[in-house]
Amino acid sequence: MSEEKQIEDLKIQFRRTTESELRKQMLDTISAYKNNGIDAINDLISTTIDDEVKSHGLNLIKKMKENS
Repeated sequence: MSEEKQIEDLKIQFRRTTESELRKQMLDTISAYKNNGIDAINDLISTTIDDEVKSHGLNLIKKMKENS
């Protein structure tokens, strides 16, 4: 399965759940995709109202950019 397809599947799962911990785990998984992951995480955190999930996503992006 291509990287893009895997990311899309995770994005669909993210949108189908409202469980914060599960959403954060999905963001962690997406973060393994480096630059493609950053774009996906940005997209997902812009669609949620959960501040905890947004904060987690922003911290992941920050770490990913520092390590690139």
